[in-house]
Amino acid sequence: MLIAAMLPMLISKEIIVKYLGTASGWRGILMASLIGGLTPGAPYAVVPLIGGLMSQGMSMAPAVSMVCAWGLWSLGRVPFQAAVLGSQFTWVQVLVSLPLPVIAGFMTELLMKFI
Repeated sequence: MLIAAMLPMLISKEIIVKYLGTASGWRGILMASLIGGLTPGAPYAVVPLIGGLMSQGMSMAPAVSMVCAWGLWSLGRVPFQAAVLGSQFTWVQVLVSLPLPVIAGFMTELLMKFI
């Protein structure tokens, strides 16, 4: 947990703000969705990682996208899901859920304008 929370410190704050900050727009949401889907690990490692990125300048919309993508189709989850629930179910679940992290990011961006 400690390593995951400190990992964002290795990336410069300017890079995080540029690619995942409030000005990143839809590109930040897409990038965070991709990163979330490629992030392996359990919640006790991933949540502090995202918290560290947020403390370094990641905005709310990419953070929500990243959490959603990690929860829906992370690299660690999909093989286990395929082994237990079958490959057909896994393919359908992944394909149907592909746009959901992006949609969640855009909805978060809209919501943050009213909060």
